[in-house]
Amino acid sequence: MRYRSGVFPAERRHQILELVRANGAISLREIAARTNTSEVTVRRDVRALQAEGLIDRRHGGAMVPGRLGGGPSTATPATANSLAALAARMVAPGDAIVLGAGRHIEELARALVAVSPLVVVTNSLTVAQELAGSNGIELMLTAAS
Repeated sequence: MRYRSGVFPAERRHQILELVRANGAISLREIAARTNTSEVTVRRDVRALQAEGLIDRRHGGAMVPGRLGGGPSTATPATANSLAALAARMVAPGDAIVLGAGRHIEELARALVAVSPLVVVTNSLTVAQELAGSNGIELMLTAAS
């Protein structure tokens, strides 16, 4: 189903993500103008992107994740990798697990590629992309709410 702007939601969310990354922070009004969509639709898309950990939502806008008050993220890539590796060691071949969304969960998904066979249920497109095509991993993608 297409929206009035003629753009699929995934395409529009990709545009929003690129705008946020390019600007660091941007208002919902500006996003709506640049994507030729309503602020209501943009607000819904921003919520979905925030749920996946791709952006942070702020009153009236969106920004690059981890920039509370403009400061750097508290978790370093090395910390995220260490935590992901630790969590992956807790998963045994033959397990079935459910993964949500977020940057750190994506790191976990990368680490889980070495575990097989494995059943992974997720509602995150980015987590699904990390696991897609991995031998021995059965991937089940649910609808995001």
